[in-house]
Amino acid sequence: MLRVLRGRNVSVLIDGSARTVSLGGAGNMSNHLRFVARTVMVRDGNVDAAYNALTRILSVDGIVETVKRKRYYEKPCRRRQRENYENCKRIYHAEMARKISFISRADRQDPWLGC
Repeated sequence: MLRVLRGRNVSVLIDGSARTVSLGGAGNMSNHLRFVARTVMVRDGNVDAAYNALTRILSVDGIVETVKRKRYYEKPCRRRQRENYENCKRIYHAEMARKISFISRADRQDPWLGC
């Protein structure tokens, strides 16, 4: 939940990661230099755009998935299964990207010399 407070900074703490939403101008940034990488500025009172930007940052950092996953208890067996599945998926996608980049290279040698 995001509350609108004029002239103040709103700090959001999710899963140990602090995010600060500043409702003032750029002058308020000097007070919160440690939150520079995690700050969303509200410009002209447009809280919806700032909230969307904050949501995007949290989803890119993977915090949204972590919070959803930790909402309920995950049995150790299911956790291992999920982690193994994610590892296999990551390896598969990396290999596929490598193969596609190799095939799409224009300056590679012709594998069928003499044919």
